[in-house]
Amino acid sequence: MPAVRICIVVGGPPCMTSMFASLAVGHDVGTVIHEGLAGKNEPEVWKGAQLNGRFLITRDLDFSDTRKYVPPSPRRLLPTR
Repeated sequence: MPAVRICIVVGGPPCMTSMFASLAVGHDVGTVIHEGLAGKNEPEVWKGAQLNGRFLITRDLDFSDTRKYVPPSPRRLLPTR
């Protein structure tokens, strides 16, 4: 299976970032900080993740509004709680 490019949006507890990073062994995992998206607004984070081919994992439930953030096919967004 080819590596998945994952971007984790920091906003939850630090253990969330560590947990996803440890589960994604063999995949290209970054955070908004690594992607140069720290401090950017939601539309900029979304656009940056899509331009870089990243699968976005976030605790920000605003991203679950598919009218505002239309996922590409295949879907590359996982909102968590």
